[in-house]
Amino acid sequence: MNGTMGSQRDGCSGDRLRVLVSPLDWGLGHATRVVPLVRTLTALGCGVTLAASDASRVLLAAEFPQLPMLDLPGYRIRYPQKGGHFFGKMVLQLPRILYAVVREHLWLRAAMREHRWDAVVSDNRYGLFHPRARCVILTHQVRIRTGWRVSDRLLRPLLWWVLRRFEACWVPDMPGVPNLAGALCHGRMPEHVRHIGPLSRLEVVPLPQAPCLLILLSGPEPQRTLLEGILRGELADAGLPAVVVRGLPGTGGRMVDGSGVEWLDHVDAAGLQDLLARATLVVARSGYSTVMDLVRTGHPAVFVPTPGQPEQGYLACHLSESGLFPYLAQEGFRLAAALRLAGAFRGSRPAFDYGMHRALVGAWVEDCGVAKRGRGDVG
Repeated sequence: MNGTMGSQRDGCSGDRLRVLVSPLDWGLGHATRVVPLVRTLTALGCGVTLAASDASRVLLAAEFPQLPMLDLPGYRIRYPQKGGHFFGKMVLQLPRILYAVVREHLWLRAAMREHRWDAVVSDNRYGLFHPRARCVILTHQVRIRTGWRVSDRLLRPLLWWVLRRFEACWVPDMPGVPNLAGALCHGRMPEHVRHIGPLSRLEVVPLPQAPCLLILLSGPEPQRTLLEGILRGELADAGLPAVVVRGLPGTGGRMVDGSGVEWLDHVDAAGLQDLLARATLVVARSGYSTVMDLVRTGHPAVFVPTPGQPEQGYLACHLSESGLFPYLAQEGFRLAAALRLAGAFRGSRPAFDYGMHRALVGAWVEDCGVAKRGRGDVG
C-alpha cells in the first residue's frame, strides 16, 4: 500500500478514531517499541495507519500486514567510522536533520488533506505535528546527552521547544525510582511529559537449563558491521552454542558456520521470542528498546554501547550502576570477559509495569473521540 491510498480505503472511515503512527529510522528500536502502542490502539478500535521507511517499514509491515502502510523517508544520518568523531559528524549533518524535520512536517500537512487523521503518534519524528490533529511524541531522550555538557545545555531549550509543538510527550519509562533511562527522562521536565511505563513487543520467557548465547546485532553502520567482525572471531574461538541475529530486515538469510554458530539475518517478534526461550545470556547494543525488551523477558545480558553514541554509553553506565546489567566497550571486546561479567550480575531485578501504557492510551483515545464527536467529524 502506498501514499496514494484514500481515507475510505485505509479502513479509517466513519466514526473510528483515525491515528497515524510513525517511528524514526535511527535503528530498529524505534519501530519495535511502537508495536505495543499499535496493538493497544487497534484493540481500542482505532483505524491505524503506519508511516515508515527502509528497515523500519519492513519490520512494521511484517508485524501488522493488515494495516495500511505509507512511505515516509527517514533522516538517513551517516555515522562515523570512529566513535570519537560522532559529535562533529552530527554537527556537520545538522542541516540535513533540520531539512528532514521540515520535510516530514510538510509531508504530514499534505497527507492530512487526503487521510484526515484525528491523531498522530510520532516516535522521535519532530516534524509530525499538525494543528488539526491530536499529536503526541514518544521519546525517552527529554534531557538529551551529546557527550558535552555545554552542547547539552544549549540544545535542551531547543529540544523542549520542539517537544511543546506536541500536546503530550510520552516517555516509555517508570515515573520514579527504579527506572531504566535515568537522567535522560527524569528530573526537571516539560509540564506535558507523561511517563507511560516501558514498552516491549515481547513476553516473559523462562530461562532454559542448557547454556546458549544469543547475540543481537543492531544499530547504524558501520558500527554494526564492525561489531559483527569482532564477534565472528570471538565465537570461532569460544566453542559455545550460539545464535547471532545480524539485524538486517528484509532478508531471510540463515547459515551455520564451521564452529556450529547459527547466523540469522533477521527474525520477527515471534522468532525472537523463540530464540530467547533458548538463550541463557544475551549480548546486545544498549539501545533503549533493547534494554526494555531484555528487562521484560528477564534475561541476563551484557551490553556493548555503540561507539560514539553518548545516549547508549550513558544508558550502559546507568544500568550497570543500578545493578541491572554489565557492559563492555566495543574496542577490545572479549567474549570471555563478557561471560565473567554476566555471572556477577545474576541478582533479582525490580518489577517494571509493561502494561502501564494501556490506561493512558485508553484515556487519550477516549478524549480524542470526545473531541472528534464534538467537532461533528464523523461519517
